[in-house]
Amino acid sequence: MNPNWKRPLAVVLALLAMVRCTNGVFQGQTGGGNPGPTGLYRGFPNTPVYAIVVDSGSGDLYIGGAFTSVGGFATAGVARLRSDGFVDTTFVVSGSTNLEVRALETSGTKLLVGGEFTEIGGDSSEPYLTELTTNGVIQSVFGSPDGPVYAIKVDKSNNDFVFIGGDFSNYNATGVGNIIRIKTDVTLDTIYTANANVNNTVLVLTQQAAAPFNLYLGGAFDMQGGASAARHLRLDGTGSADAGYPTGGSAGFDNKVYSLIEFVDGGTTYVLAGGAYEMYGGSTSQRVTYLTDTNTSLNPYPSGFDGDVHVLRQYDVQYFYAGGEFDQYAGSNHFKIARVSTDTFADSGFVTGSGFDSDVFALETAAGRTVYVGGQFTSYNGNSTPNLVRLHSDGSVDTSFLPPE
Repeated sequence: MNPNWKRPLAVVLALLAMVRCTNGVFQGQTGGGNPGPTGLYRGFPNTPVYAIVVDSGSGDLYIGGAFTSVGGFATAGVARLRSDGFVDTTFVVSGSTNLEVRALETSGTKLLVGGEFTEIGGDSSEPYLTELTTNGVIQSVFGSPDGPVYAIKVDKSNNDFVFIGGDFSNYNATGVGNIIRIKTDVTLDTIYTANANVNNTVLVLTQQAAAPFNLYLGGAFDMQGGASAARHLRLDGTGSADAGYPTGGSAGFDNKVYSLIEFVDGGTTYVLAGGAYEMYGGSTSQRVTYLTDTNTSLNPYPSGFDGDVHVLRQYDVQYFYAGGEFDQYAGSNHFKIARVSTDTFADSGFVTGSGFDSDVFALETAAGRTVYVGGQFTSYNGNSTPNLVRLHSDGSVDTSFLPPE
């Protein structure tokens, strides 16, 4: 037998040692962000994540922030990840994005993007609001608000229209009040916009799941159309305050509302509000409140969260996720994330241990009852997971998405 057969075998073994194979897929470094043998990138964003949306068709994940790379792949402020955690390199925002992306919304094959940026992908022609194609190219189709955009929602009653909320007083040189309804050809719905006018920043928009598809607003405002509206309200199809959902005077919050979600349970509709407030309707309600469809407090959560709640997402008809700046819920440790019931009890089946070491800004539920979490953290329950992680329904890290570093 030729003794030289050992030499090529040694070379093969050395090459195999340089790569890893998981479920038959060769991967690059998950933490260092180098492309693997197949040229794929898998890793974490290099700065905080402020917005997450899951594409309902593909299951892909869009993330927004001020990052310049994800897993070593250069992309400016917006990235698309597959459900296995690999970066979709066909989607890239080239150039620079100077400030944070704060809002993402899918509309068919388009991605609508809002935030505090005045330049995105090296383009300064679309400050605060833009549209990206399926490969990340900027489409100069929107006009320009004169201030940051914090919320975007495609109108369920007519998806040719989009609601935009933020901190702006002009849109294409027309005076507005922090919220607008525009057609996708950039035509301003002047009647709706004039009626909807509020006196301070809009931070969240949520639309009813069924007709008449009225729109919930939350934020820092306390007046709408000259009437009291204490930091949240519901607008009808004309942009006027919905008389069936009074929010003035004692029916409001004493500080900002950051998140609103609608529950439908057994045909009955409820609303959950999270924020920086400590009072609702004159009673203690620590940063989360469960409301009826007529804006009556159903459960005020008097001993709720000890820090701001930035985001809420529904888990099922009984439980919801909360993420934010808090360390405790109802006197027990829940570091920056918790799953809580509409009856005010923390879910003991969602075990987070030491939780996140810094703030959570974005949550999005996904297939298999998992939840994506974005923020400015570096670790979760002792695992190195900079700025982005996917958790199982029991609170453990889903390593099939992004294994900890």
